[in-house]
Amino acid sequence: MKKGIIAVSSLGGLGIALFLIFGNLFAEEKEVSENPSVENKKVSWDGKTDGYASAKEMKEQVGIIVKGKKVSEDENIVLDSEISEEPAGGYTKSSFKISKVLKNSGDDEAISVGSAINISGSEFYDKNSKTTYTINDYENMKSGKEYVLYLKPIDEGMYTTAGVTFGKVPVNTDETELVESEVNEPVNEVINEVQQELGK
Repeated sequence: MKKGIIAVSSLGGLGIALFLIFGNLFAEEKEVSENPSVENKKVSWDGKTDGYASAKEMKEQVGIIVKGKKVSEDENIVLDSEISEEPAGGYTKSSFKISKVLKNSGDDEAISVGSAINISGSEFYDKNSKTTYTINDYENMKSGKEYVLYLKPIDEGMYTTAGVTFGKVPVNTDETELVESEVNEPVNEVINEVQQELGK
């Protein structure tokens, strides 16, 4: 799979905001709700991000891989736009407790068994428009459910999943949590590869 043109890991201190704005500025909007007039609709932005051709490639290229559970959802951040009624971007901050470190190539001191780290999830809710926004059909992790996360640091003490949807792998299930579509098929294939390796 051809890699995307934007590397979100290099954005530094403004990583969170810029990373989530990409979905709005650089991609077409996709309406997920069957009836746009219904309250609590969902909109997915097609963001251009890193992609991986296989589980092996993702494992080689990502420096942090951990297993654990989401223990809490701490903040839902909405970034207002000055030129549109829609938000410019946003994210959901959650706490993830590490039960196993599978890779920590940069010797990040925050990455250790028993530690809780902050994850920036690419889905957020805007109460003004009563709309859930997401990038590439990403869904926030479910509390108490076990995941393997392929992570990239985007700010001090904050991490995001590699390739947005690629790096969030549910454990103990064959489901990827992604909508079945032509666009998501390469992502689902990589996630399924990781799940098969975890099951061995």
